[in-house]
Parts: sequence; structure tokens; C-alpha cells
Amino acid sequence: MAQPASIPAHGRLVADAWCSASVLRSEERGWSGGHIKMDLCVEKLGKAHLAGPEARGGTPTAPQGRAEFRLRRCSPPQPAYSLSEVDKKTLEFRKEMTTPIPVAEDASEFEKFRARAYETAMKVPVAAIELYLEIRARIEDHVVGFTEPASDKLLPDLHPDDQNIFTLVVDLTDTLVCNDWQDLMGMWYYDTWTDIYVIKKRLQVHRERGWKTFKRPGVEAFLQHMATMYEVVVYSDQVQMYVDPVVERLDSTGQIRKLSRPATKYQDGKHYRDLSKLNRNPAQVLYVSAHALESCLQPENCVTVKPWKLETDDTELLDLIPFLEYLAIARPSDIRAVLASYQGHDVAKEFRKRSKELERMPVI
Repeated sequence: MAQPASIPAHGRLVADAWCSASVLRSEERGWSGGHIKMDLCVEKLGKAHLAGPEARGGTPTAPQGRAEFRLRRCSPPQPAYSLSEVDKKTLEFRKEMTTPIPVAEDASEFEKFRARAYETAMKVPVAAIELYLEIRARIEDHVVGFTEPASDKLLPDLHPDDQNIFTLVVDLTDTLVCNDWQDLMGMWYYDTWTDIYVIKKRLQVHRERGWKTFKRPGVEAFLQHMATMYEVVVYSDQVQMYVDPVVERLDSTGQIRKLSRPATKYQDGKHYRDLSKLNRNPAQVLYVSAHALESCLQPENCVTVKPWKLETDDTELLDLIPFLEYLAIARPSDIRAVLASYQGHDVAKEFRKRSKELERMPVI
């Protein structure tokens, strides 16, 4: 069968799809209906490949083509209104609808009836708005209990003699310990026993499986040494029933403070450490974690270490001790300025490098 002589070089189809969505703005936590516009662009490109008979003036061959599907970025959804914004925007309407409509004394009975009917009808949307504001206020107050830290002062006040002591905040998971799923199968034989005519062995299979918590190499020595120079706080996003026994196993002296999930701030589906709620001077707080920048709301106070994944030759915590000793002895006025100079570097390695350079400098 003969092929068509010509096929369009390209065709374009643009479809706009509108989808309704409920949008929750995290900082306001207010629900609102919105629309997201999604432009779906489908472009079909065709290119004729001439060969053989066509090159010699014969019948053209069928052009070959390919289809490309391009999805444009959705336009950002309209943010929801906060409770105070809804109250402010509807205040004038509610006042106007609850104000009696003036009716002249000589007005007809029909006009008086129409005014009273209108006033009665307008009470319905006003009551609906006020009910919405009341319910939403209760819901937001309830949600705050789950999203905000349990207190604005997560730690007790320092003793007057300890005001100059720095606070070392340490994460738990992948920093001090590692949780790993273990599926171990062990087999052993019971003692051989005789039953009249038959001698047989009984085989029992023992299976141990579940999550196991392992201590990072040097973690106990690290915590014990740091407790002599810092106020040490373990700040984790795990539940309290997990954090307390683990920290108690690591800290035999009971000098380390513990903060668990109720002390975190829940935002965008994650639990963040909020150092501003520690009741400590931000210039004297240091946060050490394997996921520091992803788990803390104050990145200027963070020191990131390598996550521990059960490596037996790991020395990350021990390598960090000289740097922490220097800070405890030097006591800079603002620890954040010191950490800013190490931004983008491995703190332990960079500190060793700077220390060697300082030793090579001539003494004046």
C-alpha cells in the first residue's frame, strides 16, 4: 500500500487540567479550598528521513517520528487564610448583617415583612461563620499541643555558678547509636535420647529477629569526657520510652539530660529540634548530629558528623573531642561565629589542619 505523500512535521496539543485540592499552609495550619492549575503539554515531533527511492526521485518513504510528553510545573496553590485573617475579612460582613435595617414608619406591611425576612435570612451565614471560627480555634489549639514543643523552657534554669558553661546537644540515632534489623538463625541439637527401639535426635531451630540498638565506638568515653566540660543534652525525635533506657545505658553517672519527641517541633511532616526552646543562651549552644542541618531549626549552631552504620573502625566521636575541648577552654563570646568559619568543612579534620598550621607559625 502506498504511503501518504506528506505528514505534518509536528503537532501540538495543550490541555489544561484543573484539579481541586485542599491546601494546608504549615505556618498557619488553616484549611482552605484551592485550585492547582496543571498544564499538560503533549508535543509530537516528526521528522522525515529521506532515503532510497526518494533520493533518486522515486516514491517518498514514510516519515518516522517520536512523541515527547512535557509536563509543565504547576503554578503554586493559593495559601489558606489564617484564623485571624478570616475573622478580619468577615468582621465587616457580620456587623452589617446583624445591624437592623431601618424601616420608615409609614412603610407598608409588605416592606416591613421583607426587611424582617432579610434580617432573619442573613443570620444563617453569620452564625455559620461564627461557628466555623469557634471550631477552627479549638482545633488549632488542640493541634498546637502536638506540633509545638511541650514547653517554652525545655531545660531548667542554670545555677548562677554555671552560667558560663556551654551546652552540648547531641542527637541519638546515627550519632550515638544505630538501630539495625537483625534476623539471626541459630540451630543446635538436644542431647541424644533413647526410646526403646529408636535412637533419634531432636532438632530445634532458634530464631532471633527484631530491631537491635548498637553503641557507636567510643560513645561512652565521649559522653563521660564531655560531661566534665559541658552541660550535655541528648535531644532525640524518638519516643520517651525508647530514649530514656538507651541514654541510661550510655550514661552510668546520670549527668546527661534527656529530651525526646514531645520536646520537638512537628513541621512539614518532620520532627525538628528547636534550640530556642532550651532556656539557654543561643550563643553558648552547640548541636552535634549526623543529620544536623535536616533536623534542627538553627543551622548556625550545628556541627554535622558522619552517620554511623555499624562500621567497626569508626572514630568520628573521638576525632571531634579536640575541637570540643578547644571551645570549652577558649569560651568564645558567640559559638556561632566559630562554627561559621568551619562551614562546608569536616570540623574535626579542619580543626587538626588549622592546629598544625598554627604550630608551624613562628613565635614572636
